[in-house]
Amino acid sequence: AAAAAAYGGPSHPQSSSAPRAGGRGGSRREFDPNRARAISRAKAAQDAESRPWSAMTGPFYSIDVECVAIGYGHSASQRIPSRIAMVDGEGRTVIDEVVRHDADTATRIVSYLTPLTGLTREGCEVPTNKTLEEISELIRDKLPKDAILVGQSIHHDIEWLDLVKGVDYGDYVDLADIFRQRIPKVLISAGNAVKREGDEKGEVVGVGAVPEKKGGGSTTSADDATVGFPTRYRIFGLRHCCVHLLSVDMQSSHHDPVDDARYSILLFNKYRTAEPPLLRAVRDSLHRAPITPGFSVKNPVVDGVCMSRAGYVVKHSARFIWRWWTKYSGRKGVTDIDNDT
Repeated sequence: AAAAAAYGGPSHPQSSSAPRAGGRGGSRREFDPNRARAISRAKAAQDAESRPWSAMTGPFYSIDVECVAIGYGHSASQRIPSRIAMVDGEGRTVIDEVVRHDADTATRIVSYLTPLTGLTREGCEVPTNKTLEEISELIRDKLPKDAILVGQSIHHDIEWLDLVKGVDYGDYVDLADIFRQRIPKVLISAGNAVKREGDEKGEVVGVGAVPEKKGGGSTTSADDATVGFPTRYRIFGLRHCCVHLLSVDMQSSHHDPVDDARYSILLFNKYRTAEPPLLRAVRDSLHRAPITPGFSVKNPVVDGVCMSRAGYVVKHSARFIWRWWTKYSGRKGVTDIDNDT
């Protein structure tokens, strides 16, 4: 993986169109050992990071919340919970409830995001459904006070349900922290930093060079100061992890919070006690794997609601085309679409 990501400029500057075996583009790129060394050093630093989840004893639970839209943006402030699921450490369903919104909240909902959530107005407003407050209280009743909550970006779900650490649960683990890949923030500058270090020491860096920390020896500290250049994390979504680690596409249609919670627990149980070498191999495989497009990639806008930042571009483009078409076709209704979305 380090070698594949550590190529520099064309080996034939005057013939950039020369064919290259594999990879992107049409020019052959030569291997850059300094960039490979920077990538390896970032991985070694991640190996040195603490893994607090490996020492946790549970009991483990996973919670997942599906939301509907009360605004046309993509931020969390424009969403409200509408279906909530909780499973135990064995993946058994403990709670699966659809939220019944009060009359005031129901009027604020602009879309149930049905293609994503599978929810509809009729399904949410069933009189026998519980309110959000009732479901939150039910979770508090069934959740052990020392429970460890597990899930992808689970802090959002905890906030939705207004759960308090140390009162309603013991701690939580974000799956993203287990599977994320640490890489140089800017590969070119990281490779240059490694090269400068080598020049200062009079070293000749070869293809098989072993990564070292600043000052010599192996990388044993997790901070960027020791690594010698800024690093960042590439975060992998739950669907990407399931597709490439479990060979299961659990979000091929609409999201089911029970499935999301169950597969979160399954992944956690499988890799909770994994040692750094195995975790590095897993992270490398996720990093090299083809991108698994999320719902918002294929559906940037649903019912006028932006599902990501890309949705704003789509809506702006649609408005531009609409204005152009109505101007030259003599049709009216521009203000209608503007006011509606």
